[in-house]
Order: sequence, then structure tokens, then C-alpha cells
Amino acid sequence: MIPRPTPSAPNDAGFTLVEVLAALAVFSVAALGLVQVSLENTRTARTVEMRALASLVADNRLAEALTRPEPLELGVQTDGLNMGGRSWQVRETVQRTPNPVIHEVVVDVSLVETARDPRPILTVRAFSRAQNR
Repeated sequence: MIPRPTPSAPNDAGFTLVEVLAALAVFSVAALGLVQVSLENTRTARTVEMRALASLVADNRLAEALTRPEPLELGVQTDGLNMGGRSWQVRETVQRTPNPVIHEVVVDVSLVETARDPRPILTVRAFSRAQNR
């Protein structure tokens, strides 16, 4: 004779509504945490990319300024350029230093976003020998 399975008690039939809701609440909190981490990583990656491109723009402009055949003129020169699919504003400032034979070259790079005044993302400084005229 084969024993017949006995019917389960009604309390052992599955999950209760409270258990399902508790599990959904735990899952929701975990999912929201993962979404927040993902968004923060995306923002950080965008910032790093912007600063890397700004560094390339600044280094290129500084190299151009320091290798010009004509002497550097004191003052501020501002212009724009496109690099990496973005518009950049570059401000080059040549100024005197306490030493009369050395000039300081400052390159500020800003990302042109909207109509508001762009803030510099990166500033690079170098020194150049002042040319006697």
C-alpha cells in the first residue's frame, strides 16, 4: 500500500500578503540605492571627462603661447574653440611678475553652456622669458 499524501494545512499554502509587501519594500530600497549609485557614477564620469578635455585645451593653448615666434604681449586675449564635441572659452592672460625678465602666462578654460557667464573649469599657469623690444 502506498501512503496517500495528506493535505497541507491552510497556513502553509504560500506567502502572506504582509510577507510579499515586506519583500517588495526591501527590494525597492535596494533598487533605489543602486539607481542613486549609478547616477552619481555617471555624474562623476562626466565631470572627469570635462576636466580631461579642459586640460587638453589648456595645455594646447599654453604650448601655442610659449612657442610663438613673436614676443608675448601683456594683456588678456579671449576666444572660443570646439573640441570633443563641446564649445570652450579660452582666456589667455600675460602679466608681469616681480622679476622683470619673466612674464606669467595664465590660461583659463571654461565650458560654454548657456547664456550665463561660464566659470573656469581649469586654470594653468606657466612662466616665459620676457622679450626685450
